[in-house]
Amino acid sequence: MFQLAALDVVRGPRVDQIFADERYQKYRKGFDRHRRIIEGLVAPGSEKKAYHLADALDNLLQDKGKDKQEDEFPNLTEFWASSENKIPALRDDILKLRDQVRYGDPFVVAKHYGKGRVVAVMTTAGKDWNDWAGGSQATLIYQPFIWELQNYLSSQGSEGDLPVGTPVQLAVDTEQFKQKGQQFKIIRTLPKRPGDKESRKHEAFGREENGQLVFHFDKNVEPGLYVNQLHYADGDGRLPLLSVGQVFNVDTAREGPLQRVSLKEMHEHLLDGREGRATFVNGSAAPDSLVARQSDFSENPLLYLIFLAVLVAEQALAVHLSFHLRGSESDTLAQLTAARRQAA
Repeated sequence: MFQLAALDVVRGPRVDQIFADERYQKYRKGFDRHRRIIEGLVAPGSEKKAYHLADALDNLLQDKGKDKQEDEFPNLTEFWASSENKIPALRDDILKLRDQVRYGDPFVVAKHYGKGRVVAVMTTAGKDWNDWAGGSQATLIYQPFIWELQNYLSSQGSEGDLPVGTPVQLAVDTEQFKQKGQQFKIIRTLPKRPGDKESRKHEAFGREENGQLVFHFDKNVEPGLYVNQLHYADGDGRLPLLSVGQVFNVDTAREGPLQRVSLKEMHEHLLDGREGRATFVNGSAAPDSLVARQSDFSENPLLYLIFLAVLVAEQALAVHLSFHLRGSESDTLAQLTAARRQAA
């Protein structure tokens, strides 16, 4: 199927016109040698595979020749480096053909569509077109491919990773919850900050858009999990009709470079002209002056004395409860042992 394309890039009027220039005559023998190889690969009846043709085209572009036999084996990389006489166009055509032959048509195509993902596999799962699912060495990876494909399709896309400050909207189909004269609200719970006794909450009311109730949230200025719970407007707020969570993270991909700031820059942009409104803390200051130190019982010397006393008591108790023979009992045991040896 690549026969005509391969022959078009290695012979014909375009190639003849390039080598008609005397500057490129010295590269003709090297080019013709590769041309004959390529013609043999695509000749009728050839059993060579597409990757053989890709290797031959790559060799044509990467052939550096032989220093001691420049007449027969010229350095073709010098030829392809030229920017004149249609050589760049020919080189690009060979590169495109090489990539097409080497990689072929796409086997799997994946794309984001709306808020979801779509994957198209350009073959059947049966054996009509291939034996990937069974009967080939590649069967070993077929089941992992299906498993990972399912995970990819069911996982959250980019909308699941929201950077801090991103405005979001929540569209709710309230038809299933509608009651006569009832209105809806969302109680949005914000993450608890250090020092807060409880999580912060606020209420939001939506508006009708295309048959859905849409809630807009613009002030997502802190990282964490935001929990949105749908309630009736006059309800007690205990049992939600619907709960939706949204996670906001710091946008580390676009975060500025965390580089050191020189003292000069700090004086120019922060300290100078702001007497009384900005305080500069020297880096050599003691840590205790920057952070309030918190002490607990683990730093109390009394705790170590208690441990030491327990260890001493444990050793004394072990000696007291261990078995020791008295002096007379030890002599009797030695005599009995000697008599037994003599009897034996």
